[in-house]
Amino acid sequence: MNTLVTTYYENPELLEIFIENNFNQDYFSNLIVVDDASSKYPAKDILQHYDTSNISLFVLTEDVGFNGHAARNLAAYQTKTKWITFLDVDTTLAPKTFDYIKDFVAGETECFLEIWFNQFLIPRNYFLASGGYDERLNGYHWGDFLFLQRLYQLFSFYRLDYTTSVLNIKPKEPDTIKKNELEKISEKVFSETSKNPLDWHKHKILTFDWKKICL
Repeated sequence: MNTLVTTYYENPELLEIFIENNFNQDYFSNLIVVDDASSKYPAKDILQHYDTSNISLFVLTEDVGFNGHAARNLAAYQTKTKWITFLDVDTTLAPKTFDYIKDFVAGETECFLEIWFNQFLIPRNYFLASGGYDERLNGYHWGDFLFLQRLYQLFSFYRLDYTTSVLNIKPKEPDTIKKNELEKISEKVFSETSKNPLDWHKHKILTFDWKKICL
């Protein structure tokens, strides 16, 4: 069984496209959406137009500007299936990628599959063993680099290397200012962190308020 996970913030059109193009129940048993404290266009308003029998919605209660790391951590803890597929809401899978995902899950592979940058299929226990995203870096888009480096060091993985595997609907240029800020903060974070990757799961996770929304 494989849960599809995405995070959402104030963009109903992208969420609709995401569901209609990605949530194929021949490949995914259920969908978890985590709303990153949207106030103008909450995800609940969009999801109510769909059959929600296999859709779960969680909402972060504080808008910190970017809390995608915490949102993904929450989704992983709420997932009940062995596998999790994390995709950004502005991503559409190509048909061939669905087949790769299905074959990967069926093969019981002891590793994870990198579909695109920071978008991957992973055993739930691997994600939790890694400690998830470091929530001390919430608010910084570039914290995902640090999390991926941790995964690369802990687990074997495959990477889809064909350029047409995923279509980014709205690609964004790197935020150089945020990246520079993150580098300064990460120096402090890692100076306080064990040098042994197997200890990295010990930092606190789910350090924020959230609630489940009935659909």
